[in-house]
Amino acid sequence: MQLTLADFDCKDDPPEWLPQEKWEDILALSVLPGPLDSLCVNFAMNSDPWKSWYKGDYPEREPLPLSISGGGVSLETRPGSTESTKSEKEHSKSPDLGPLSEFHQLLLIRMLRPDRLPVALAKHTKGLEAAPWNPAVVTRKSGKVDIPACDTPPAYTPSSSEVLVEEAIDTADKNDGWVVIEDLHLAPEKFFNQLKKHLVRVFRSREKLRANNPEEKQKSSKFCVWITSEPCEKIPNYLILKLHKVKYT
Repeated sequence: MQLTLADFDCKDDPPEWLPQEKWEDILALSVLPGPLDSLCVNFAMNSDPWKSWYKGDYPEREPLPLSISGGGVSLETRPGSTESTKSEKEHSKSPDLGPLSEFHQLLLIRMLRPDRLPVALAKHTKGLEAAPWNPAVVTRKSGKVDIPACDTPPAYTPSSSEVLVEEAIDTADKNDGWVVIEDLHLAPEKFFNQLKKHLVRVFRSREKLRANNPEEKQKSSKFCVWITSEPCEKIPNYLILKLHKVKYT
């Protein structure tokens, strides 16, 4: 069954400037819940601004002609400025994406302007690398811990992020639960040694408890520390060699 605008209670015509296969992609996106819901209606009713964005030389730098007004998605015409009037400083700024995230922007570029996808991905990745380490720490018993950005002063002391990581590990140890530390590759290099010392301390404490308490030896512990990371040369071997590795692509 092929989707049409009628399925979205829209009486406008599909944009004639958009190739049929790309329009079908937009229709497919429009059934997803969230900000992309009924995106095809926005395309049909706001055709000219979308056409300007689609035919632009650098769509990844241009604002999306979509915004939020009131309780839902509405239309807003925001023509992008011409490339000749932009300075290099302006090029480095992120465009206004309205209710959409950068991930949604990448989806649109992948479908509509795949020629600009490598540049858009490079820009997105560069932004992630420049962001401070802000790990999402989750424990099975206590839920998600909100951790502020990590700033490491020249004279190294544990930041608030690192302290909360250690507290989350201790909480999981106490409750015999799990803790997940995400994006370790974004952590400051001096934190790795602190993490190793803390994991060794917890391990020795648990081994000592089992040795001194016969009942503990019979129990099957569910305590586990999960760490996610992208391939990263700065993570030291002494940490990598002591961990069980699970790879996925």
